[in-house]
Amino acid sequence: MARIIFQPIEETSRLYFSKSLSSSSPKETGPKDEGGDSGDTAQKVSLENASKILSSLLLLFTHLLLLLVTFGPPYLSIATTLLLPPRFQNTSAPSILRSYVFYIPMMAFNGILEAFFASASTPSELRNQSRWMIGFSVIFVFAAYLFNQLGFGDSGLVYANVLNLFLRVVYCWTFAKKYFWERGVSFGLGSVVPPRGVIGAFSWCYLVTRWSWKAYEDLPPKVLPQRNHIAVGIVCLGACLGAW
Repeated sequence: MARIIFQPIEETSRLYFSKSLSSSSPKETGPKDEGGDSGDTAQKVSLENASKILSSLLLLFTHLLLLLVTFGPPYLSIATTLLLPPRFQNTSAPSILRSYVFYIPMMAFNGILEAFFASASTPSELRNQSRWMIGFSVIFVFAAYLFNQLGFGDSGLVYANVLNLFLRVVYCWTFAKKYFWERGVSFGLGSVVPPRGVIGAFSWCYLVTRWSWKAYEDLPPKVLPQRNHIAVGIVCLGACLGAW
């Protein structure tokens, strides 16, 4: 389901970035005299629009991360009773779904940043990325083994993949930041971090939902017994969306 949602965004972004960045280079978009031609101005505008689009998508995915981390763990046990047949409740399926709280937003970040990288990178930069990908794959193997030894079970593979995706995100983020900086276009962490009010609202709701989760943990993970816990979540969700 995550791939169905994210893949069209990634493909559309790749096409957009490929078109808007195809003719840009540091030399072409560097500082110009006041009498610079209109083509240089158009290229600068195209780069600025690409930066805004990338920042907006990453900001959207940051909100997705906040939503999943804040509301996923406290309410996932209730959701699994509705979504999973009873025979799966005593398997590793619930723990694997809990790990997807972190995997899904990381997959979103990685998809859009790699779409930008594929559109803006040169052949030599692509070759360099391939070498780094080999290193990240080795880290993934060791992480999967370590998480298994620590008792994570089947979900350890998902957490190892989260680590792998995180490393790829950092690599592509570093490339994107350097790419725009060389061309005199602003792009940085501040553009993808929500305002303080939003972070504050999610932080308080994180604490409240954990308190509610602890208070009702002895009740069966079903809708009626957990109705007060669900009500707390609805109020907190409304507060987060209002702050957003």
